[in-house]
Amino acid sequence: CEAGDHAACRVRAARLLTGVVLVRDVPAAVALLRRDCRRHGRGGSVVSCFRLGALHEAGHGVSRDLPRALALFAVACDAGHGEACTRRARIWLPPITGPGPGVEGEILQALMIDQGLEDAPDQSWRTEHEEPEPSDTVLDGWLSRGCDLGDAVGCRLAARRSADAEPQAALYERGCRLGDATSCAELAELAPAGADVHALREQACRAGAPTCEARPR
Repeated sequence: CEAGDHAACRVRAARLLTGVVLVRDVPAAVALLRRDCRRHGRGGSVVSCFRLGALHEAGHGVSRDLPRALALFAVACDAGHGEACTRRARIWLPPITGPGPGVEGEILQALMIDQGLEDAPDQSWRTEHEEPEPSDTVLDGWLSRGCDLGDAVGCRLAARRSADAEPQAALYERGCRLGDATSCAELAELAPAGADVHALREQACRAGAPTCEARPR
């Protein structure tokens, strides 16, 4: 990292955030993320912009600043980071349970300790910063882009907001295939024509859907 290897800096920042391998040091991680985010497109990565946005959303190691989080998510989303697109929309939506699957989900899970990432944001920030609330069309567009870029939670939330059963089922199926247990479970409940409901429920359980925890063996 000290020799200018941006990828090594991102790995170091992730380890400092989670306390894996290295002793947890959030301020040091934030410094690395800021440097890497500023250099995105020049060796740096928008992944760092996304992670920094998540920290500002939670107020973990930095001030809780949702407008700043939105700005960072926008940078990452516009550059093709799917989860950033989803979280850009999620700030304006009711809270949901748990981060999505994958590496980013694991990192965000570590950040959720004592931080309440999934709590509903304090709505006073909107009036204090005069942040204009995006239209439903804009929110749906961010979720769809997140889904198109491979974020399973974006697919799930887009499905929940869809008023048309056929696209809704297709979005749930995409989320399910991307490893989101809740998408699998909700698709099974929706039971679209021709769907193998038993297989969908089994897939949801294998992916860790909480509704399966008490299921008889």
